[in-house]
Amino acid sequence: MPYNLVYVIDASLSMRKSYNDFIPSKLETVKEVLVHIISRLIEENNDMRVGAVAFYGSALPLLPLTRDKKSVIDTLSRLRILGEGSAPGNGLVEAVKLMRRARGFKKTIIVTDGGFNAGIPLDIAALYARNMAVKTSIIVIGSQVKDTDIYYIDKTIRYCGGSKYFVETKSELLQALHKDVKSVGR
Repeated sequence: MPYNLVYVIDASLSMRKSYNDFIPSKLETVKEVLVHIISRLIEENNDMRVGAVAFYGSALPLLPLTRDKKSVIDTLSRLRILGEGSAPGNGLVEAVKLMRRARGFKKTIIVTDGGFNAGIPLDIAALYARNMAVKTSIIVIGSQVKDTDIYYIDKTIRYCGGSKYFVETKSELLQALHKDVKSVGR
């Protein structure tokens, strides 16, 4: 069965800051870890296609579903901070759109540091994802997340049947991504 996985990456201003061992910034560390994970995924699974969406106060599809490791690396290496605001709901909607015509298993993984303050509410986007049979997981960098963000994260996980992770270090991010990707198709 084909597997389709779209990463939804927070590229808001708060991601330019360093945090614990996320140096020089949270975004640069996320990019580094994703390149490692995605490269292995593509090499090890002939049925895996990967895409990417970035969000800030809006969302932009960055990479359509592909098996081309070079395209993934080039796209992620060029990703930078895009602007103010944080609209993960918009990012989730764009990710679902990337998989609209895809056959097989569909999953998104949102990587963020929270602070949801713009765009489509995440729980509303999660309804769209659920109705399109897209499983969704969320990885949050740091533990200083607002209660309202946790509320939306929990609703999204309930609606979409994914997992949530709170990570404090680069190693924990790698473990969460690895663990969640191993669940693809289950």
